[in-house]
Amino acid sequence: MQRFIFIMASLVHAFSLSGQHKPFVTLPEQLNDSTYAEWISPGIKNDAGVFYFRKKIVLNSVPKNFIIHVSADNRYRLYVNETLVSWGPAAGDLLNWFRQ
Repeated sequence: MQRFIFIMASLVHAFSLSGQHKPFVTLPEQLNDSTYAEWISPGIKNDAGVFYFRKKIVLNSVPKNFIIHVSADNRYRLYVNETLVSWGPAAGDLLNWFRQ
């Protein structure tokens, strides 16, 4: 009986490790530090509006990977170097919000 419990516990442990996904938030310290999003907007009192946000960044070298997190209320278009690279809302998946 002890052998059976040991085997079952080992299998549960092995399967729980193999099913782990890469975390969506790659830099958790950014979630609690407002300086990462200060460029967006201080907030406005109007109920509705259309907003155009632009953030210019300069990289000294081309990175192998560059992750961009987009958070948009309704629809968005993401341009990189004046080239449309993404638009939304995305339907979503396990690591991203689902649209309603």
